[in-house]
Amino acid sequence: MTIIRPPDSEFEIATGSNVNTSGGPGTFDAASPDVRGLEITIPSDDEDPYLFEVGETYDLSFQSAAGPVDLRGATILRSDVSNGYGQDPVVVFEGSDQWGETVQVVWAPGFDLSGWVESMQANGARAGFHTADQSAETYRMPCFAAGTRIATPLGLRRVETLRAGDRVLARDGGVRRIVWSGQALCPGRGASAPVVIAPGFLGNARPLVLSRQHRVLVADPRGALWFDAGEVFVPAVALAEAGAARVVPRSRIVWCHLLLDTHDIVTAEGAACESLYPGDVALGHLPAVSRSAVEPLLHGPDAAIRPGPLARPALSLREARLLLHRAGRAAA
Repeated sequence: MTIIRPPDSEFEIATGSNVNTSGGPGTFDAASPDVRGLEITIPSDDEDPYLFEVGETYDLSFQSAAGPVDLRGATILRSDVSNGYGQDPVVVFEGSDQWGETVQVVWAPGFDLSGWVESMQANGARAGFHTADQSAETYRMPCFAAGTRIATPLGLRRVETLRAGDRVLARDGGVRRIVWSGQALCPGRGASAPVVIAPGFLGNARPLVLSRQHRVLVADPRGALWFDAGEVFVPAVALAEAGAARVVPRSRIVWCHLLLDTHDIVTAEGAACESLYPGDVALGHLPAVSRSAVEPLLHGPDAAIRPGPLARPALSLREARLLLHRAGRAAA
């Protein structure tokens, strides 16, 4: 069993008359520090704990001003890439609490949802959310496919052979030590089908296989003009929309993760890709056995991980579409 505990700033709720059960937009309750401590329990038989699909059910709990709230068997109404929230992933759950009242929980990984709601409400504006998917993308964490070759001081190494203590070549940190590595066998169809990036588009000599939300580095002068950054991260699935990659289903796929002490850029098949971000958003998606290994590195007395900013600015899917609307643009 895996339990995800997002930061309090990443989730808000709708109750009472703010709940829209007809499929239309809902309205957030007034922002309150009393709403905190969200826990999302993933069943132990879930074949892909990194994937949140519409219709799946989870047990949720959190604290409110009235005390603990439990939502048993809360259903995912929406799991996609939003056009409104920061880095864009958003998951909407709906369930009945222990008093039989309908509650909707909105989780926006990597985005200060509480701050956004509070700002909107302070300005007298309605802070609302969609309860149905607004795009075709389902939220999952970034991963490399097994077999991907990573640049190290000793040459190229298959990602699944790398272990804690091994060293990789990183764009910002030079030679960096791996703090933790992990892998999991998952289904590779439907919304969890991998993205295969064509050789050459990112400087990769071979096809590069990534999960949809794995961010790759691109360099484009328009990035400096539009986003104040000449190098930016874009999600791999954006390359598929630009014609430089394809979504290729597989019956099963082994996803691998590399965690350094801070977020950095590694070279995978010649392309610049992010390492696993050492923050609660990404780490919260790890299976329980993996999370138990990582937690002491993050919070223990000998913590080896230093959460901080992303190595480069990260574009939302909408922004990435704008940047990649023509093929053949310069890549990092």
